[in-house]
Amino acid sequence: MNNKSNFRRGSVELLILHLLSQQDYYGYEISTLIREQTDGYLNIPVGSLYPALYKLIDAGYISDYKKQVGDPQELVNDYFSEQSIDKQKRSLRFSRNVKITCTIVILIVLGCTGIFFYTLNHLAQEERNAFIHREIIILKEDDTQ
Repeated sequence: MNNKSNFRRGSVELLILHLLSQQDYYGYEISTLIREQTDGYLNIPVGSLYPALYKLIDAGYISDYKKQVGDPQELVNDYFSEQSIDKQKRSLRFSRNVKITCTIVILIVLGCTGIFFYTLNHLAQEERNAFIHREIIILKEDDTQ
């Protein structure tokens, strides 16, 4: 085996994942981009590329969908899209961050509400005490007269 085929065997999937991390492509575009980005060093025919694509689909790293190009009677291409674990982790991380942020906001609101009601109750208690104190003074004055 020559160096070219050894390189290809271990790297085609990585090249596909790299390209699909940027945007969705169909098979021929992937083959063309690999050839262009390696200055012709790697020329992977579309027929040889599809087994690698289906292997990545089976592993859950990418998915495929059909997209019509041109007029309604024109060709329908199979596009491939990155579905990497990193993308799923980013989505889960975002969801977790939203939940944490909501929890923090709720705790702050509850804390502020608690402080408000404590202060309100404390002020009401001081007012009651002042009122009682005034009434006692009035009663004492009435008793002395």
